Amino acid sequence: MTEVLKHVPQNEGYPNSVIGAVQLSYDALDADAKLVADLCAWWAPEGLDPGLISDAPASPYWAHYSVDMPAPLQALAKDRARVAAGFRALVAR
Repeated sequence: MTEVLKHVPQNEGYPNSVIGAVQLSYDALDADAKLVADLCAWWAPEGLDPGLISDAPASPYWAHYSVDMPAPLQALAKDRARVAAGFRALVAR
């Protein structure tokens, strides 16, 4: 691990880069976990839980703002079990 942190990657194929490790982990996630990770990247790191996504469809603003969301994200937000599984996969990774 020390070796990974000592060297700055010169290109995207650099085998010991931190970003390489992160990318490999991200690539191993299923589609739902990737959506969860993509959303969490925009939020502060504390207090992240499935309700941030799965509670959104109950909001009075959902109909107005959901039209700007990609269809896979809308479908994910409406399925609590999928959101929870996405969070579990992300945490496990």
